[in-house]
Amino acid sequence: MLSHNHLEHGHFGRIHDACLTDQNARITVAEVLLKAKVRGGRLLLDEPTDLPEGTEVELTPVLDDDLDAAERRALESSLARSAAQLARNDLVDTDDMLRRLGRPKR
Repeated sequence: MLSHNHLEHGHFGRIHDACLTDQNARITVAEVLLKAKVRGGRLLLDEPTDLPEGTEVELTPVLDDDLDAAERRALESSLARSAAQLARNDLVDTDDMLRRLGRPKR
């Protein structure tokens, strides 16, 4: 199984310093980039590989948002504040907010 907890952003995802374990053999993989397309509700992976036939590979989706660690923390903090406001029903009407900002109604 190929897996790693820390994925870097990339077009589809990157795995650095991952470990491949197959029948008690451990192989270190420097970098793996896999591309897949969704067809019929399933992932179709069509990439050349040197992996042994039947090797199980764990895929993890990655957002390609180019955020650094500080920007990611700021985004997650903002989302947490928004979720807390929603839980308290502390909401603002969109048309009221647009009016305050001097923009026309939607």
